[in-house]
Parts: sequence; C-alpha cells; structure tokens
Amino acid sequence: MPLFRRSLPLTVADGRSWPTQAKSKPEWSTRTLLAVFALLMLAAASAHAQNTYTVNSTADTNTGSGSLGTLRWAIAQVNADTSDTGTNSDIIDFSLTGSANTITLLAANGALPINRNVNITGPGATALTISGGGGVTVFLINSSATVSLSGLTIANGNAASGGGLINSGTLTVTDCVFSNNSSGHGGGGIENLGSMTINNSTISGNSSNSTGGGGIYNSGTLTVTNSSISGNMANNGGYGSGIYVNSGTVTLTNSTVSGNSAADGGGIYVSGGSATLTNSIVAGNTDSANPGDDCSGCTQNGSNLVSTSASTITAAQLKLGPLENNGGPTETMLPLLSSPALNAGSSSTLATDQRGFPRPTGSGVVSDLGAVQSGYLIVTTTADSTDASSVCDGSDTCSLRDAITLANSFGFGDIVFAYNVTGTITLGGTLPALAGAINMTGPGANLLTVSGNHRYRVFFINSGATVSLSGLTMANGYSIGGGGIYNNGTLTVTNSTLSGNIAVNDGGTFGGGISNNGSLTITNSTISGNTAQDRASNHCGAGGGILSSGPLTILNSTISGNATSGGNGCKLGGLGGGIGSGSSLTILNSTITGNTTQNGGGGIYNSGSTVTLTNSIVAGNTTTANAGDDCDRCGNQNTSNLINTTTTNPAINPQLGPLAYNGASQTVQTMLPLPGSLAIQAGNPALLPAGLTTD
Repeated sequence: MPLFRRSLPLTVADGRSWPTQAKSKPEWSTRTLLAVFALLMLAAASAHAQNTYTVNSTADTNTGSGSLGTLRWAIAQVNADTSDTGTNSDIIDFSLTGSANTITLLAANGALPINRNVNITGPGATALTISGGGGVTVFLINSSATVSLSGLTIANGNAASGGGLINSGTLTVTDCVFSNNSSGHGGGGIENLGSMTINNSTISGNSSNSTGGGGIYNSGTLTVTNSSISGNMANNGGYGSGIYVNSGTVTLTNSTVSGNSAADGGGIYVSGGSATLTNSIVAGNTDSANPGDDCSGCTQNGSNLVSTSASTITAAQLKLGPLENNGGPTETMLPLLSSPALNAGSSSTLATDQRGFPRPTGSGVVSDLGAVQSGYLIVTTTADSTDASSVCDGSDTCSLRDAITLANSFGFGDIVFAYNVTGTITLGGTLPALAGAINMTGPGANLLTVSGNHRYRVFFINSGATVSLSGLTMANGYSIGGGGIYNNGTLTVTNSTLSGNIAVNDGGTFGGGISNNGSLTITNSTISGNTAQDRASNHCGAGGGILSSGPLTILNSTISGNATSGGNGCKLGGLGGGIGSGSSLTILNSTITGNTTQNGGGGIYNSGSTVTLTNSIVAGNTTTANAGDDCDRCGNQNTSNLINTTTTNPAINPQLGPLAYNGASQTVQTMLPLPGSLAIQAGNPALLPAGLTTD
C-alpha cells in the first residue's frame, strides 16, 4: 500500500506549483511501522557524535572546558564517552603555540590510559613529543579500545615493560617516532599484546634491560610496513634488540631493521610465534653471543637482505646511511649508491616508501629493499651546464641544474654528488625552482659550495614542495628576498652553511640568508655573514640571517655575523639582525650572537607571534638605536637560556670564540664557549629534545 494517496501542489519561490505526494490521512501498515522503527533505531545507534577535542596546553593536568584542554583531560573525555559504539571514533588534535613542543607526563599522574576508540592526530613527529619524563609509560591502550596515533614522537617513557607504549587493544601508528624509551624487562619502546600496525614510522634509541625487545616486545599480532627500527638495545644478555617475538605473529614489509644490538637476534629474535619478512632488511645489527644472527627464527617471503650466522652481512657491507632526515616526516636510513639493497626487491605493493617518495610497484617490478626507495640523481660536474639528454645515473655528465630539472619532472629525487664533485658550483643563471619531494645531500658543507655568483639566488622552493638540503654551503646569493634560499614549501636544512648572501629590496621583503614563507627546520647548521639590504630612502632591511613568516624551528645551530642595512638613518625597518620572525619560532640549543641591526632585535625581532627558547644563547648582538635589545618582543623565557635584554645590567658577554671548525670531523663552523663563559653548564639536560645526544 502506498504511503501517500493523492498529489498536492508545492508552491516554490517563483509562484509555480510542483507536484508532490501527500495524503490527508496517512494509513500506516504494521510493516511500515516496523520499517520506520528500525530506521529510527539505526539512526540512534549511529547518532554518536564524532567529538573533537583540541589540546591547547602542554601541561600534564586534567584541565579543560568545552572542546579545549590538556591531553590528559582530552583522553579522559574520550574514556567517559559511553555512547561511542565504534562507528565514529572521537578525535584528539592539537593547537599549540610554537613549532616544536613537548608534553612531559608527571610521574604522580601516571601513564595516559585509553579505554575507548579515538584517533589522536599530532602535528608531526618533529613538532610534538609526548614524554614519559623518564618515569612512566606514555600510553596504555586497553583491550576495549581501537586507537590510531599519527604525527607524534613518543619518548623518554620508562616502565617494567613497554616503556613508551603498551597495547592490549587495536592500534595503528602512522608517521610516528618512538625514541629513548626504556624498560626493566621487555619492550623498551613498545609492548604489543593486542593487534598493532606500524606504518611509516621510526623506532630508535630504545632499550630493555633483560629478556629483550629493545624496540618492540610482541605477544600479539604486529604488522610493520615502511618503517625503520635502528639503534635499539637489549641489554644484560637480552635477545632481539629490534623486535622480540614472544608469541603471536610479526609481519615486516619493506622495512629496515639495522644498527641494533643484542646478545642474539640482534635485529629480530623469535622465541615463539612467527616473524615473516617481505622486501625487508634485517642486517648490520650486533649479536654478541652469535655474530651475524640478525634474524633468529625468521621466515623469508620473497626478496630480503638478512644476515645470518652462516652468511653475515655487516653494516659496512650493507652500506646504509645513518638514521637522519632524508625527506619525509621521520628519519630514515638511505641506501648508499653501492648498497646491495638497491634494486634487490621485487613485486612491491606499496606505492610509496617511508618518506612518501614513489616506489615502483607491480609483479616482477624491481624496487629497493627496506623502508626507503632511492631515487638517485648523481651530479658529476661542478659546471653549471645544461644537457637535456642527461639521465644523471652516474655514467654521463650531469650538472646540478640537470639533476633538479629531472627531479622536478619525476616529482621526486635523491640528488647526490659524485665523489670528485667538490669545490664550488658557480651559477651562471637562476636554477629551476625545487618542486615535489627532493632530498639533496652534499658531501659536506666544508667540501662543496653552491654559489649564486653575487647575482642569483641559490635555491627557490615552490609551494607544496617538500625539500631536504644537507651537507652543502649556499653562498653569495643575491636576490629580492631570500638571498640564499626563498622557501614557500616545507624545507629542512641540516649540516649546512648559508653565508655571504644578500637580499635587497626597495622598501619591502628581505631575509639575507633565507626568506621563509612555508615551514622551515634548521638543524646542525650555521647562518653567518648574510645581509638584508634596503635600497629605499630612510629604510633598512629585516632579517639579516632569516626572515620568517611561517613556522621556524632551529636546533643545534649558530646564527652569527648577519646584519640589516640601508641608508639615510634607517628610520624604517632595521629589525632582526639575526632573525626577523612573524610566525611561531622555536629555538633549541642554539647560539645567536654577533648580529647587527638598527632599530630592534639585534639577535631576534618578533613581530607578534610566539617565541620559545630552550638552552640557547641570544646575547652579544648589536642594536644601534636600543642597546641590549638582543631579543625584541621575545616574551618571558625559561631560565635555561642566556638572553641579553635592555634591562640586563651589566650586559651579558657570552664569551665565545670566533666561528671555526671546532672538531676534527666538523663540517660547519661553530663558536666554542671560552673558559669562564656563562654558557658553560648553564643548560638544563631535562629540556633536551628526544634523541638529541650531540652538539
């Protein structure tokens, strides 16, 4: 029986009638009523709102209101939501000031227990660390919960087992780092008792003090894909420093387990259950009791690179680069040019590698083993030439210009330099802008310089590009804004130097060394001798070393000898001799000294966003119009810094030596504290970022 018997007109906005169905007396059948009731029940069952809680504080308190609060409070709200049927998991995201934050759990508060379904979405593993403070496990995932974690570093957890995390539920981890966690027994980084999937993540520097599983202890179902497990230890005769398989199943696909150390099964040890490898590397680990036995009890499916006691593959033979930034959200180990991992895999089903770089797929298609798919383009000459026929495979003449052109056409590339390419690449014109995903690795900033020839900017990074630059000096660039680098994308600069670059303009944009309009991270690098120069009357430049309008993080770096300049008294501008910042600025364990400006912020000028300084020096800079104004508008900072201000009396003299190579293997210049320097032993080790063990 139809629900409606007759047609009534519906009058629409323009006065016309549109026929529709209606009836004066609805006649509901039993079948119809049951159907409606079922629909209502279904709607009620799925009506659980997908609540979103935003963490806006790094405090470890149970404090919040509405949808805003601390992480502990947000998790408590999720746990209290008994209406969650599992069809719509709640969401926890983050809105924190600064570009690198740490939430340190208090031992008195304990771990963060998760009892219900939730997706915790972090801003990125380099942007947020959840720390156990050396006293507690970070996360406890209970058996009732289905959880996803992404974009986080989980560090400094400590427990009898599962130092960083204990999973008894269903857990997916993506784009995360587990580092410097420890346990008294098994699972320094992770103890898995349930079902766990790890994608595109890095497990490094964790330790267990007995049993084994410095990185992971498994008694459940564990799937590891496109991930790196390195630098973990199973101490006191423990087994399986990377993964200890107590029971259950472990499946590794396109993953790298290398550089770990244990008595036996230096990479993986299977005590019970099984471990199956596909297109993976388990080699270059240390096995003190049974040398070479890196994957004790493992089953291999297809192509792998596995060291055994009968066929040992040492780290020297494996030829992987160190765990470092090779592009992407987490650190990886890039196979070197002569690594046996290159082109040794086949039939991969994964479209990308751990970094997000494309990976060849399909039946019988050759790819690299392990977590990283290389895309090598080999620069073989210092000439700034152009050869459209070059394939940059090491057998032909390939300039830096050729390599960038090819990488842009592919959408990705690992640009490296042949062993004999040292000295200076002097540009004869503007290089192509860097687009897509590009990882450029030089031989060392002391060995290779890319020079703008005092006429051209060195590098321009397009919006949407993800670029990593390391082991290079970028010098003598000259341009309107960003003399050395102009960044509109996501850029990481590591172990590099920017010096002698000049940004000019007539009353506008600057950034002598770098102009950042995207997201920029600088690590173990030196920015020195750059100038932001304004040619307009009564104006001076801004950001002698760096001008940033996007998030900027600086770690273990030196910014010195940069300046702003102009003419006719510099009535306008003249701000930020070292750094001019208009967005979140986070500086850790860095030195900013010897920079010069005219009107504000000899070291740093902040135009209104948040500045976070930790274990850093901002002193010994010069502000002509305002003596002692080394960190203008930086706000209150913790006491682990050495910061000169207009009220500091007497002015702080950091007593640092000149820029020099202060170490036999150092490739960038630094400023060594002299005897008696106030900087010596004035930092707070508890505030060191996870994984930072060197200067």
